[in-house]
Amino acid sequence: MNIPSALIMKKSGYGLSSDQIRQIISLKSAWHMCGLETDACVLACAFQLWDAGVPPEVLLEYCDSPMHACGKAVIARQFGEAQGSLWLLYSFILNKHVQT
Repeated sequence: MNIPSALIMKKSGYGLSSDQIRQIISLKSAWHMCGLETDACVLACAFQLWDAGVPPEVLLEYCDSPMHACGKAVIARQFGEAQGSLWLLYSFILNKHVQT
């Protein structure tokens, strides 16, 4: 997947680092995100972004894990049922939402 405006962030734990959160906040927009381990890493990053005032949209069709259905249910409950389309693999892609 080649998304010219994508910001790919590698991470070594469940969530994002303070520097990564600051970088995202500095861009001041909504974000799409995806990754592996829907019920762990993706969920942790979504909560971090939410707590930092950056509403995430999780692109669930590009996420996966053995407990994907559980992660999907928590994401829908916490961030809304409208979580949907467009995402990538293991290194998280936090793609800037472009409004036209």
